[in-house]
Amino acid sequence: MKTLVEMSSEHFDRLLAKSAVPDREYEILKNGVVTDYGEKGKWPRTVVILCDPADAKLLLNFARRVYPVAYRQIRQYPAGE
Repeated sequence: MKTLVEMSSEHFDRLLAKSAVPDREYEILKNGVVTDYGEKGKWPRTVVILCDPADAKLLLNFARRVYPVAYRQIRQYPAGE
């Protein structure tokens, strides 16, 4: 079963900036899709990433180490719920 990881685009951008190109965390983050809620171009904007549960856990551990604010804000949902 896949996991849907969700975070604000602001935290996503900062977390992506702290990742390195060859690392798995970077590859997971690159698969994120920015969604708009409300008027186009206005906040809140959210990034969602569909990934395996192991990759979601890897991403959470990475966020906890390098950007704790994002770690506390990341939400996970089983895909399809």
